[in-house]
Amino acid sequence: MSLLEVNHPKKNEVDLKLLNSNESGNVEILHLKGPRGAVLLSLGIMIQNHPFATLEFMKNAYGDYVYCPWVNRKSLFLFSPIGVHHILKHNHQNYQKSHEYKFLKPLVGEGLLTSETNLWRQRRKLMSKEFHPEQLLAYVDSMHEIIKEYLGILNQKIAKPETEVFDVAPFLMNLTFKIAGKIFFGANLDHFSEAASTALSEELECIQERTRNPFDLPIWVPIAKNRKSNKNRKILNEIINQLINSQSQNEQGHNFLTKLLGINKTHPEEIDLQGVRDEVMTLMLAGHETTSVALMWTLWLLAKHPQWQEKILEELRTVLVDRKLTNLEELSKGDLDKCKILKAVLQESMRMYAPIPMISRNAINDDLVEGRLIEKNTSVHICVKMAHLDPRYWDRPNEFMPERFYDSSWKKVDGQYFPFALGPRACIGEQLAISEGMLILAYLLQNFHFSPVEGVVPEPIAHLTLRSLNGMKLKITSRRL
Repeated sequence: MSLLEVNHPKKNEVDLKLLNSNESGNVEILHLKGPRGAVLLSLGIMIQNHPFATLEFMKNAYGDYVYCPWVNRKSLFLFSPIGVHHILKHNHQNYQKSHEYKFLKPLVGEGLLTSETNLWRQRRKLMSKEFHPEQLLAYVDSMHEIIKEYLGILNQKIAKPETEVFDVAPFLMNLTFKIAGKIFFGANLDHFSEAASTALSEELECIQERTRNPFDLPIWVPIAKNRKSNKNRKILNEIINQLINSQSQNEQGHNFLTKLLGINKTHPEEIDLQGVRDEVMTLMLAGHETTSVALMWTLWLLAKHPQWQEKILEELRTVLVDRKLTNLEELSKGDLDKCKILKAVLQESMRMYAPIPMISRNAINDDLVEGRLIEKNTSVHICVKMAHLDPRYWDRPNEFMPERFYDSSWKKVDGQYFPFALGPRACIGEQLAISEGMLILAYLLQNFHFSPVEGVVPEPIAHLTLRSLNGMKLKITSRRL
């Protein structure tokens, strides 16, 4: 046997109930290929520092199912869209969030992102009420004032002679953070923004490092990294406590937090105060990070392909005229839904630069996927970024072609495109994130023109989201001159 292959368990070792669930009862168990020995060890080191290049190598060397039996965990890297659909949707009940998510728990507790089984189902049902279509209409309406405020900030920045190049990454992060504060917590987070943004960013870096390091020390060990992490969590907890305390006195509020507090007061068995805290922290983290990252990469692509900036502007003018609207401030979610080009550009951006680059699950019991046995307790890792660039399922995958999303003809197989995951555990805020992203893009493109900086190329880096190692520096000129 080659060092490049791992023998699959013999057929008689497979759970008989699993085999008998097949209609014919005749199942051929295929071998799972993967590295062994020194190659396995080398790839384990490489994936810490160069995840995407390592995953590309693994896929080319071993195929759609790559089994890596490292000492500290059994890992399966999955590149098959059929397998993706099976694990995230068809047989989702056999998979829970992988052990990597445990590193998030000191930050978000048992929030919707990390909870499992009955607690997750209860919280999902509770929170889904705040993401229904009517509520989304109200959320979009409340975004306009904040976006206009940040347009003014950006105008002031680029008006300075020394600002030839501007990093839009922190700008977008602060903008989406403030929108999240308004729609979820009914609060102006300006005085928290810098401290919270810094603390969140540093803590996410620490979490990412822990997930990749098989020899990481527990967070209670008083080393410098852990002390810094504890300090950042303390800052974030203090912010959350202030938000909860301020909104608990606000009986007239109609935001997400006041509703959770109201449920806690009248039906504490549905959610206790710790649960409120966990969901608030989850929303603070997930409620703006994904959107800001998606917008960052979208502006990069639009800067490189300026003709699409003009196409979006023409579409916006048409929608405004057809709806007899005088300006973007009157644009509703229903109007955004009519902007086919704008939405397609955002979708194509999330295809080429998936905001959530990796999704991981842990097998609860043995499972058969395309004839491969996935044993219980195996960590299954799905690279969204690579799925979205797979030439078997995408025409010219490395080209920016938003027109592919004008209709559904791009879809060749389930599990081909999933920027917000799939199945019951897909992102609860998907539609909100898309509407928010479209509205921010509409305002930005109506007021500014974006172009790349010569010699500056952003470097994608896999955190929990797809950030850029060197920011997102662009040339920005006002269209209002």
